[in-house]
Amino acid sequence: MVSIFRYLIIIASVVAIFALPAQESPSSSPLAISLLCEEDSIESNHPFWVAVHIQLEKDWHVYWKKPGDTGLPLSIEWMLPTGFQSSPLLWPSPEKWEVGGITGLGYQEEAILLAQITPPQQIDKDKKNSIQAKIDWVACSSTSCQPGSTVVTLSLSADKNIFERARIKIPQNKEEAVGYLAEEDSLVSLLDTSEKQMQQGVISSKYAFDGGLGFALLFAFVGGLILNLMPCVLPVISLKLMSFANMAGQRRYLTMQHGILFSVGVICSFWLLASIMYGLQIYGKTVGWGFQLQEPWFVIILASILFVFSLNLFGLFEWGTSIASWAGQAQANAQKLPSRVGSFFSGILATVVATPCTGPFLGSAIGFAMTLPLADSLLIFTSLGMGMSFPYLLVTFFPSLFRFLPKPGRWMEIFKQLMGFMLLATVLWLLWVFSAQTNALALIYILVGFFFFGMGAWIYGVGCSPLCSRTKRYCNSVLVFFFVLFGCQSIGSALHYGKELPHLAQQESEGWENFSIERIAQLKREGVPFLIDFTAKWCLICQTNHLVLSSEEISKQLEQLGVVKIKADWTKNDPNITKELQKYGRNSVPLYVLHTGRQEEEPMILPQVLTHDIVREHLDKMDTEQVALLH
Repeated sequence: MVSIFRYLIIIASVVAIFALPAQESPSSSPLAISLLCEEDSIESNHPFWVAVHIQLEKDWHVYWKKPGDTGLPLSIEWMLPTGFQSSPLLWPSPEKWEVGGITGLGYQEEAILLAQITPPQQIDKDKKNSIQAKIDWVACSSTSCQPGSTVVTLSLSADKNIFERARIKIPQNKEEAVGYLAEEDSLVSLLDTSEKQMQQGVISSKYAFDGGLGFALLFAFVGGLILNLMPCVLPVISLKLMSFANMAGQRRYLTMQHGILFSVGVICSFWLLASIMYGLQIYGKTVGWGFQLQEPWFVIILASILFVFSLNLFGLFEWGTSIASWAGQAQANAQKLPSRVGSFFSGILATVVATPCTGPFLGSAIGFAMTLPLADSLLIFTSLGMGMSFPYLLVTFFPSLFRFLPKPGRWMEIFKQLMGFMLLATVLWLLWVFSAQTNALALIYILVGFFFFGMGAWIYGVGCSPLCSRTKRYCNSVLVFFFVLFGCQSIGSALHYGKELPHLAQQESEGWENFSIERIAQLKREGVPFLIDFTAKWCLICQTNHLVLSSEEISKQLEQLGVVKIKADWTKNDPNITKELQKYGRNSVPLYVLHTGRQEEEPMILPQVLTHDIVREHLDKMDTEQVALLH
C-alpha cells in the first residue's frame, strides 16, 4: 500500500505542476488585453477608475457575465497591494448573436469593463504599489474556441476617450441591460438565472459536444464501460477477470482491495494523460488525445512490455518462482493471487492501451473536456475511469457474482495462453504503427531487440529456477542481464535510426490525397466538394472505417459526385492536423468531414463509426442539395 500511495503522490504532483496557468502569448492570442488608469497618479484615500480594455481580432468574440446558451464569461481576479480595495465590475451592454440555433451574449471587436479602486488612507510613496489583474477568458470564432489566461499590470495616464466610450455602453439599470432583448422571453428568463448555473455553458464551437457538463459526464461513464469490450484493451481486461476468478473464495476485504486499486490505477492514468495534454496545450504545444502513441519511443516501450508479458503467459518463464519455492507451499498458493501493486499497474496498462479506442465514443466529450478548466476536465476523465473500472468494482464488492465465473481449473492455463496470442497480436499492431512512424531499418532493429528479449526470458525460465544450483543460477542470471542489455541497445538503435533516416513521404494511394491546409483552401476557392478522413495507424476503429470509405461502392459514388478524398494521417504528431481537429471541437480521431466546397455552407460531420448505409445517406443528401441548387 505504501508503494501505491507513493505513486499517487507523484501523479498528484504532476497534476499540480500542469495546473499552473501560463501567460498567454500575444502572437497566438486572438485578443489583446490591457489594464488602464484614468488618473495620472495614485493618491491616498482617493478612489480612481480603471478599465480592462479588450481588443479582439475580426470574427472573434468573448462572453458577457451571463453568456447565453454557450460560452463562459470573462473572469477577473484583482491582485492589489495591501489596503487597496476594488468595486464590483461594471459590464457594458452585451451584443447578441445566433449560430445554428444557439444564442450567445458577449462582445466583438472591443470590450471595456470598469471598476473603481480605492487606496488606503496612507500610501507609502517609496513603495511600488503595483496593481495587476489575472484575467481568464474564452474567445470563440465561427469555427473554434480558445481558452486563455493572462496577467496585466495597471498603466497610468490612459486615453480618456476609452473611459468615455465605456460609460456610454454601461447600462444604468437591469431593465436597460435587457430591454433590447425583451422580445426574447427565453433570453429574459436566462438572464434571471443564477451566475453559477450560467457558468455551466458549453465552451466549444458549434461542431463540438453540445450536451453540457452533465451529459459529458454521462457519456464519459458509458464510454468507459464500452472500452472494456474494445480490442485494444481486451487482453489486459481478460487477464484481470481471470485473476478475479482465481480470488474466488478469498476474504471479501482482499478482493475489494484489488478492485479499488485497479480502479485507482485506471483513474490516475486518465488524470495523468489529461493533465500532461492540458499542460502541453497551455505552453503552446498542439497535442490531442492519444498523443502518447504518436511518439515512437512510447510505442516501442509499450510493445516491449506486452511482448515480455506474452512470453510469460506462454509459460516461457514465471514471475517469483524462487520466492514461492523458498516460502513453501502455502506461500506458493498465495503467490498465485495478484499482488496489490500488480492490480494498480494493470489498471495503468489497461488505460494506456485503451486510449486509442476512446475516439469513436468520446471524441466530442474529450474535445469539450479539453476546453474546460483543469478541475472540470479532470472530472470528466474521472467519470471515464469510473465507467471503465465499474464492472470490476461491482464484482469485487459483491463476491456472490463470482459464481457466474467458471471455477479455477485447467481452462485458466489454456485461457492464459490464448491471451498470450492476443497480446502478440497487439504487439504486431504496435510494430505496424512504429514502422509507419519511422522506417524499415528501425523496425529490423526492433525485431532483433525482441529476439534478445526472448532469449533472455527463455534462459531465465530454464536456468534461474530454484531447482538449479546456485552457481548455475548466478551464471544464467549474468546471461539474462546481457541479453536484456543487448535488446535494450538494439531498441535504442532503432529509435536513433528512426530519427536519422528520412522517413519516406506518405504515398497517395487508392485515390486519397495527403492532407494540406493549402489544398483545402484551394478546393474551397474552386467550389470542389471534398471529404477529409482524420485517421491514425494506432486507431483501430479508423482502419475499419477506412475499409468502408475505400470500398468499391462508396469510392464509385464519391467519384460520381466529384468528391476529392483527403487523408489526414495523425499517426505522428502533426500540429496542422491537430489545429484542424480543434476547429471542429475535437481532440481525437476518427473524424470525417464532408464539405460541399461552397464556402457559405457548413460541412457535414459524419458519425465516428461508419457503415455503408451511413456514408451513402450523407452522400445522397449532398447530391440532393447540389441538384436543388442547379434548379
